[in-house]
Amino acid sequence: MLSNRVLDLYKTPLSDDSISRIDSHTSLPYIKSFENNDIIEISINRNDAWVLIHDAALSIRGKLKKTAGAGNVKFVNNAGAFFFDSITYLLNGIEMEHVKDPGITSLIRGYLCYTEEDSNHLNVAGWNYPDVPATYTDGAFFMRIPLYHLLGIFTDYKMAISGKHTIRLVRARNDANCMLITGADTKAELVIEKIDLKVKHIIPNDCLKIQLLQSVKTDRPILIPFRKWELHELPALNVGSTKEMWSVKTTTSVDCPPLKNNSLWVVTKRFPNDKCRINSDSFRVYPNKAPPQTSYWSRWFL
Repeated sequence: MLSNRVLDLYKTPLSDDSISRIDSHTSLPYIKSFENNDIIEISINRNDAWVLIHDAALSIRGKLKKTAGAGNVKFVNNAGAFFFDSITYLLNGIEMEHVKDPGITSLIRGYLCYTEEDSNHLNVAGWNYPDVPATYTDGAFFMRIPLYHLLGIFTDYKMAISGKHTIRLVRARNDANCMLITGADTKAELVIEKIDLKVKHIIPNDCLKIQLLQSVKTDRPILIPFRKWELHELPALNVGSTKEMWSVKTTTSVDCPPLKNNSLWVVTKRFPNDKCRINSDSFRVYPNKAPPQTSYWSRWFL
């Protein structure tokens, strides 16, 4: 049914010009060496623009070359994240989040929380589950890894941020975890030729810019809530043992979140609110109303 709004011929048109323009920029690291154990820093420092850092992505170009043997060499799933031992995000010199072993951390989160649509969207990032990332015939590859895939802060906080942004990457000690080699005498070498950061800059109009700068001048605090993923590995597991006691400290005495309505998900099966035995002593888990994808991304799936 038509509304009377179609007859409002003399309505004044509304135009939102609060944002003058949005530019896409490429930020380069300070060094050009991307060998193992190298520390790579990429900084963005503009006072006249606000950055959509949550929408930024790392672009990585290189080659995966077979140096010896007759076997096959290919990337593993999520290979791009395994290029690094750690990744750190700093805002105005303050460390906001540090992720150790981003390859394993993002891999676990992806298996638990990504849907088929998310996996398809991250194909260019080297996330090709259940397949493996593809390379050209000469071994060349290109990956575009969104920062939200590596850092939890950019999954939860999606506002424009002003200030000095720094992404610090530490190359892996070796590249054995990012490739799969078949053949005892086969050897391969990973060569990263270029790394840069693609990020969008928002330029507000003069009126909005003055309002934002006045808030900055008054030192008004900005809350940045986010969830952090951490990897905790068992230091040692005795061969042949069927049980192990391991204490893990999850929070401080100041930050005590309520641990309610949790459930254990292994692959696609949920263990209900009963004692379960999985090759170890019994433990208790509690039911949840939604699978990990739903509770983490706050959306429902059929």
